[in-house]
Amino acid sequence: MHSRLLCMTRSGALIGLLLTAGVFLAASRSRWSAEELFEYVSTSAALGYGDEVTARGLGGIELTQRLSDEAIDELRRMGAGPLTMRAMVGICQRSSFLDLPANPVVTLKSPPTGNELAILNARLAAYARGYIHHLPEFSCRQTTRFFTDRSALLPRRDDLGVPEQPPVGPMWFGEGLRLEKTIVEQLDYYGGGEHYETKLVDNKPDRRPVTSGTESFVSRGELGTIPYLTFAEPSGVRIAWDHWETIEGRRLAVLSYAVDRKRSLLRVCCSTGIRASFYPSYLGLVYVDAETGAINRLSLRYVDLQPNAPFDDARVLLDYRLFKIGATTHLLLARAVMTIRSGLFAERSEMTFADYRKFQAESVIKFAPENGDVGAAPIAVSSPGGEAAPIASPR
Repeated sequence: MHSRLLCMTRSGALIGLLLTAGVFLAASRSRWSAEELFEYVSTSAALGYGDEVTARGLGGIELTQRLSDEAIDELRRMGAGPLTMRAMVGICQRSSFLDLPANPVVTLKSPPTGNELAILNARLAAYARGYIHHLPEFSCRQTTRFFTDRSALLPRRDDLGVPEQPPVGPMWFGEGLRLEKTIVEQLDYYGGGEHYETKLVDNKPDRRPVTSGTESFVSRGELGTIPYLTFAEPSGVRIAWDHWETIEGRRLAVLSYAVDRKRSLLRVCCSTGIRASFYPSYLGLVYVDAETGAINRLSLRYVDLQPNAPFDDARVLLDYRLFKIGATTHLLLARAVMTIRSGLFAERSEMTFADYRKFQAESVIKFAPENGDVGAAPIAVSSPGGEAAPIASPR
């Protein structure tokens, strides 16, 4: 059926790639801040969600703050489609009397000087180089939900009953989202490597490896390998200034980057050996603390794919947050969303990381089955007001 994809380094170390598909659902909250609206649309664009679906997710949304014209123009530049833009314009018109947020969501003015940008790039490289070497030994709970979207395979007819060809392009998710499997694992990081132990499968105790009995693409090694291979190693990465952005009250420098396949250190291959491996070109945005070079978010999209590529489109979004382990606080992976399309078949995997604690050989994290069904909706994460919001929606 579908061979699993693995992303490798040139040295052969396994790092995470791919991916299962899905779609943004309408948010569980109807009142958003300007920052939340911007994040919802920008994340949707980064992961390649359909214009119609993204726009529908904005239905009934009201703002608590006014979104600036600068932020709207930035979303258009980032790839928001016409239906999404129309929905946003309606929302913004209804909120035109509100004040702008105290901290601008997006600032295109006041870019760093050439020298300041060089310093920022050096801090980013130093951070990426040292990140995986300075990680503490820890244990955490990793929850992965695998979704498939087969809506493009369903028969389509126009208003006159004439069969239509399903749309295939960079914005490719429809509304055929189906939860295939939910897996909870204990992730132990020690000795410079990741060690996984399956605990629950679809809310039932199960010890089989995550790759057992699944046709979904499986991902490993998201903790810091992609940033390391992109910004710390001699990948020939090209970095350019993009904009300032506020995320959860923090002002971050957003840089665009691109890596050519001739210098790429990310090796994509299939575990079945059916297809040849290759080193892809890729590009994206990296969100950086300008003072420390710390990476808070990274988006990635593989581009200029070769004929032997086992997929037509693949994207990654990594979010890092502060977690306390023992007496110290560390910026660690909080979630990873990965999407892939191969022909008319689309998949998405959503991973969340929680319950970080100091690793001890005898330590055990309790994984009691939850009451009720695991459900078919994307994972809920904590929103600013303490309410639950879909993972693809604003936090």
